[in-house]
Amino acid sequence: MLMKLHNKNKNQEGFGLLELMLAMVVAAVLIMMATKYYQSARANARINAGIQLVQEISSAEERVALATGSYTATPSNLEPYLGGSNSLQNPWSAGDVSLTASASSSVFTISIPVGDDKECTQFAALMDKTTDGGACDSGTVTVTIGNESS
Repeated sequence: MLMKLHNKNKNQEGFGLLELMLAMVVAAVLIMMATKYYQSARANARINAGIQLVQEISSAEERVALATGSYTATPSNLEPYLGGSNSLQNPWSAGDVSLTASASSSVFTISIPVGDDKECTQFAALMDKTTDGGACDSGTVTVTIGNESS
């Protein structure tokens, strides 16, 4: 009888503590990698949405110039060319996007509250390369677009 019990214990299959701990470590590493990837993808999506916002404003300025014959657009006469009230929606939801025009020429300054310093710096660097200027100050990206000659 004792031999039957001893043989039965040897033939039992299951997880030991070591296998369970190893599976938990692998799962934790996978979760950490997935979280980091998700955060990176989310940041890139917001930056791309910010780029599209600036491009839409720049395109609206060009359409006003074609319609009126000069680069003397103001934020109020850009509105019909922006595609509705949701067009100046902040991808970061950190505050309202503000659009101001220079008095002497059709140069626009777009202020976009970002909130996250790392994303603010990345977005400003991209805008500095592709527009007339981009800077990050206190979590707000300021982009300058427009045509100096009015």
